[in-house]
Amino acid sequence: MRDVGVQPTRETYHAIAPLLAQEIDSPSLWTHDDAHAYTNKVYARIEEWNAILGVEADDMVGRTIVQHLTRAKSTIPKHIAQQILSSIYYDISLQRPFAADEYLSDETAAVYILWLCDAERGNDLQGALSAFTYFLSVYDVNKHVLTQVSTNDERTPIQQMSAAILTMMAKTSKDVAKQATPFLDDLRERGFTISEVDKMRIIKRLMESTKDHYDAFKIYSWVRALNRKAFKYEQYQEIINHFAAMSLPKSPRVPPDLLAEFITDIKRAGFRMDAKMYTTIISRFTAFLRKRRRQLNESDLVEMVPSADDKTVSQTLHLLRKLHGAIRLDSFLDVDIPLLNALMDAYNQLGAWPECFTVWQELVDRHAWDEKHEAFQPSLSIIFDACGYSKQLARGRRIWRWATKGAVPVNQNNLSAWVECLCRSGLVMEATSLLCQGLQEDPAASELRPEKRVLEIPLKFAWNDASTRAQVQHAIREAFPEEWPSLRFIASRSS
Repeated sequence: MRDVGVQPTRETYHAIAPLLAQEIDSPSLWTHDDAHAYTNKVYARIEEWNAILGVEADDMVGRTIVQHLTRAKSTIPKHIAQQILSSIYYDISLQRPFAADEYLSDETAAVYILWLCDAERGNDLQGALSAFTYFLSVYDVNKHVLTQVSTNDERTPIQQMSAAILTMMAKTSKDVAKQATPFLDDLRERGFTISEVDKMRIIKRLMESTKDHYDAFKIYSWVRALNRKAFKYEQYQEIINHFAAMSLPKSPRVPPDLLAEFITDIKRAGFRMDAKMYTTIISRFTAFLRKRRRQLNESDLVEMVPSADDKTVSQTLHLLRKLHGAIRLDSFLDVDIPLLNALMDAYNQLGAWPECFTVWQELVDRHAWDEKHEAFQPSLSIIFDACGYSKQLARGRRIWRWATKGAVPVNQNNLSAWVECLCRSGLVMEATSLLCQGLQEDPAASELRPEKRVLEIPLKFAWNDASTRAQVQHAIREAFPEEWPSLRFIASRSS
């Protein structure tokens, strides 16, 4: 070109750089497996092009070569490609064949680091971390190496690199909290953030890979520290649900104090807690107690009473009372039935009967005139369960009469809870009589035919008394002959 009076420019080099990359990828250039020797050949070829064009290679030329060699179709063996890519990456800002005034850009760094984080290609987390640390050192010297994006929805190269490294940590790290927190701190110190597209996915993956909920909360806190207004209200709720549902190696259930910390963060972010968020958190407080009940066998279930001796249970009760107080003081909060149910169920599971019955009364007082009486059905099941465990049979009878006189359309779950309440109070025969005769004689409940799961309850509670067992089996067999064949195994287990 110079022979005909045309002076090549950097733009010229950029335009024909793909041809240089193809030459480097040519099998004729690598005739042996010595990665160092091959890298020298690559550098010699770049120097030749520099001399021919009279222009030194820059970051864009280096990126073109890196992009070509990281493609799946590259013919260069992996161990040789790794050496070439590493050399080019670290030499762009340092030495020939690249221009002395050149800096490694975030776009070139992203191509190389994403390749290192690819499990089927580079698969080198430590290499990716080293390359990222090196890029940060370049950035600290020259802030112009960052690419500007046009919209908030578009991921910057730095965000792409961060997401890839954090995802690989979640997959491979033995102690993800120990490795991820200094990495996130490096981002925070420089004002970098995780993209909106990646944020929720990454935080969930990292939390799932931790050893316990305290490490998981640490991860969440460090991600949040990148931008304290990064989470929307709905995202907080999503994170809390995911966090509380995790069963981790060193903490199978979520510590209550950490859920309380989420509430503090939500308020600090400028959001008002609504009934749905309170319901979510309170329900999670006692999820482990409900799980414990389900895991007990039927004979233990008859005798089991919630205990407040366990440290976690005591913490939960303390925090629940604190939350309940905040709810009462919030005059702007629309305290709906699901929230009151969550409070009532939590107190029930924790054995805090006075508070449980207080919430029940508050529920009735607040929503007595609600048109949708079906909304009370979950409340009935909870309060009957509480009456059974707390030996408050008289209270349970009053509520059953109130409900069946038209206050609430009683369903199978309510019937099941009331029958269990009777049985737990020692009235197995009364419960059996209700199922076999009482419902048919009660106009308000005459259409409620007991399901098989309800009929099983008195059969289970009658296991330990031979006389009662025989009477219960006879009554149910006579009243429900079509159901009896499928109930026989309950009877045979008690014989």
